[in-house]
Amino acid sequence: MRVAISYWQNCIAPVFDVSENMLLLDIVNNQVTRSVSTNLESGLPFVRAKNLSEWEVDVLLCGAISQTSRMAVVGQNIKIISYVFGSWEDTLLLFINGQLKDDYDDIMPVCKNGRHRKRRRSRRR
Repeated sequence: MRVAISYWQNCIAPVFDVSENMLLLDIVNNQVTRSVSTNLESGLPFVRAKNLSEWEVDVLLCGAISQTSRMAVVGQNIKIISYVFGSWEDTLLLFINGQLKDDYDDIMPVCKNGRHRKRRRSRRR
């Protein structure tokens, strides 16, 4: 499995959409077998997603991510675990131990039928 981590200094980058640094890690039997640091050259969401796909990334660990970037990355069949913060080493350890999940649906306000909530404006006559 290849995991990509969007990072800044020693931490998960706060926002994937503007992060330039990616750490690519190959994980076999819960052990990191290879790690490579690289850069994302473009800020365009679909170019970034294509880069991840070309690097054969299976999972992206990142901080905040825009809906457009999320759709572009998911469109490349890459799982995203977002809204994680802290050191990338600690985050990677949590991931390897199965303690991270894609909780995006839990964060977004949704109705029971899965659609996003709509605010109703009161109409006064």
